[in-house]
Amino acid sequence: LGFLQAALVMVFSTTLALTTLRGSMQLHRDMLNRVMRSPMGFFNRTPLGRIVNRFGKDINACDDILPATIKQLLLRFMSLTSLVVVILTILPLMVLVVVPVAVCFSLLQMFVVRTLRQLQRLDSVSRSPIYSHFSESLSGASTIRAYGREHEFVTKSETLVDRSQRCFYPAMVADQLLVVSLGLLGNLLTLASALLITCHSATSPGSVGLVLTSCLQIPQVLAEVVRHTAQLETNIVAVERISEYSSMEQEAAW
Repeated sequence: LGFLQAALVMVFSTTLALTTLRGSMQLHRDMLNRVMRSPMGFFNRTPLGRIVNRFGKDINACDDILPATIKQLLLRFMSLTSLVVVILTILPLMVLVVVPVAVCFSLLQMFVVRTLRQLQRLDSVSRSPIYSHFSESLSGASTIRAYGREHEFVTKSETLVDRSQRCFYPAMVADQLLVVSLGLLGNLLTLASALLITCHSATSPGSVGLVLTSCLQIPQVLAEVVRHTAQLETNIVAVERISEYSSMEQEAAW
């Protein structure tokens, strides 16, 4: 069983790595072809920082963040499923507690994921002006120094950075709300299992220990499932932004 598990994990990891890498390469190739063949009007009305942001941060999300997030999400989901199956097998009456907790978990996940997804969109939109202003300041550094306007450009850069960082604090608050709520749900499961075990005297000591151990692991696994789901939802915005540039009008046939 140990060798079989190792082989399956290796196949799973290799398959996931190759498929996500191929998908990221295809997204980058399509966007690059579209941008290189775009009409000049696109470059006149689009800041350079916005294009750099697509090829930088968004491609990095497809290369690095999304594959690891998908892998961890699948592993944690299977761990959560196995824990629930073990608990329900030993204590079938736990289904009366698991179902309401699962409903609360779904509502909480929906709320937090939607919030984080919108915050990620705001962060992506507010990050492009930083790159644009920085590139413009570099290209016009001699003119800025000649007119003595260094302080004005530094102040504008700090303002743009502060505006971009406004999305960070609400995201941290939502994450902490998620941790507290999931801890409460996990403790409710532990309390219910302890009460049921006390009322059900036929359960063996080994089964009691297994159920309590599984219940104690559920809060951490739940938190990781929701966190990776939220991370997947927020970083999938990068794919949407890349797809937007992959469907632009072309100047002419090659």
